[in-house]
Amino acid sequence: DWSYDNRRVDLVKEGFDAAIGGGIAPDANVVARQLLPIVPITVASPSYLAAHGTPATPEDLARHDCIRLRSATSGRLREWTFEIDGETRTVPVDGRVILSDVEAVRDAAVAGMGLARVGAYQALPWLDDGRLVRILAGFPGPGGAVQVYYAHNRLTPPKVRAFVEFLTESFAVSPLLARLTSMS
Repeated sequence: DWSYDNRRVDLVKEGFDAAIGGGIAPDANVVARQLLPIVPITVASPSYLAAHGTPATPEDLARHDCIRLRSATSGRLREWTFEIDGETRTVPVDGRVILSDVEAVRDAAVAGMGLARVGAYQALPWLDDGRLVRILAGFPGPGGAVQVYYAHNRLTPPKVRAFVEFLTESFAVSPLLARLTSMS
C-alpha cells in the first residue's frame, strides 16, 4: 500500500512502515538511511538562454526570470543558496512563476519559462537529451540526501528491514549514485 505525498509523515501516528524523502532529521524515534545525495543545480532550456542570455554568476540571477518553488508544507518560497568564494550565500531571485511541486518547476524550465533550481536527479533525463542546460555549475549549493526512514524500534518488522536493505543496497550500486556524486 503506497502513498505519494510531498510532506513529512508521522510514521507511527499515521501507520506507515517506512517513508522516502529529503530533509529528514533523524531523532530518537526515527532511523534514516541515505539513498542518494541531493545535488542542487540551476537549469534552463536552450530557448530561454538564447532569448535572455546565460548568467555567469549567481548575482546575474537578478536579471532573469526564476521559477520559484513554494514549500507545500510551510508555504514559504524556497531560497536559492550557493557556495560563493567559500561561503554559503542566499541569492535573491524573482520570477513570474511560483509552483509547489519540483517536477512542475522542472517542466516549466523545459518549457522555457525561466531558470530553475532543482535536484540533479530530477533533471538528468532532460539534461541528457538537451531539453535542459546546466548553468552556474561552478557555484554549487548546499545539498542534502534522499533517505529512507522508519520508526526506531528494537523489533523492527522483518518486512521493513528487508525493504530498507533492498533500497540501500540497490542505490549503493546504482549508476545514478556515481553520476550524482560526480556532479557535486
